[in-house]
Amino acid sequence: MARRAGARAALALLALLGACREPPRLVYDHASIERGAVLLDGERVAGLVHDHARGLALWPVFGPAGIPVTRGFPLAEVAGEPKDHPHHVGLWFAHGAVNGIDFWAGAGRIEKVGVTQVSEQWVATAHRWVAPDGSHVAADMRWLRFDQGRTEAGARWRTIDSIIELHAAHGALHIGDTKEGTFALRLRPELCLEGAAATGSLRNAAGDRDRAAWGKRARWIAWEGTAEGAVVTVAMFDHPDNHGHPTYWHARGYGLSAANPFGAHDFAGLPRGTGDHVVEAGGVLTFRHLVWMAEGARPDAAVEAAWQRWSGQADWRED
Repeated sequence: MARRAGARAALALLALLGACREPPRLVYDHASIERGAVLLDGERVAGLVHDHARGLALWPVFGPAGIPVTRGFPLAEVAGEPKDHPHHVGLWFAHGAVNGIDFWAGAGRIEKVGVTQVSEQWVATAHRWVAPDGSHVAADMRWLRFDQGRTEAGARWRTIDSIIELHAAHGALHIGDTKEGTFALRLRPELCLEGAAATGSLRNAAGDRDRAAWGKRARWIAWEGTAEGAVVTVAMFDHPDNHGHPTYWHARGYGLSAANPFGAHDFAGLPRGTGDHVVEAGGVLTFRHLVWMAEGARPDAAVEAAWQRWSGQADWRED
């Protein structure tokens, strides 16, 4: 009930500030050939894909102008796209060392249990983390809330608000210090820093630019580039309540953009194991992130303002 009361209070505050609006209506099409299409007010915003080793992925993800921002490979063949890192699947969540098992690119599997709830703005799904021997290592619940609208100047924006609860349902979880993780997005080639099609730039809230942003800690990171003739900004936000906030960013010039609070050794050169984290048996570790996409080049002040608005909002899930 506390979550519901908090969500009502946040909505009331937005109304007082003059920001209250009718939210777009979400439709999740279970029968869609797009592996479960997510639509807002009739516009396709993403597909939910479960048939691969990394569990749920959002692919493709469409920006506010209907332009895909995710790479096609390995879920689709697109002429000219690079085929490196086949475990990079759209927008996904995984980690390279959980109880010593590699769920990022190795033999560990994240399997769908089911789509548990669909509301008019969000989808909830359940998963189990399975070791190579078939034993269950962990469980998770994921809530994905979709929204879109326009700025006062008329520019379109779209968001994916992700809340993930990782449950130590089968004993303690030892989350290892590795750069291979965790909440990740693989961008299409045009939005990258390197490659034949690249037009992109990268910066973070700490002022680091392009390749200098790799491994740095920041509350947000933002990519900007031109795809299909349109300039688009794609930012990822880390919530203040997350473990290790502000997170490290595993942000590569070829288009990987991942929030990873555990990789202290690789990112910061700290002693190996510094980033290790243990979730005791029966415990829960919650991650909240936002993918914020906007038309045009958005200045740092606009990205920061969006982060401030989002980070101050209450948990929107219902009991």
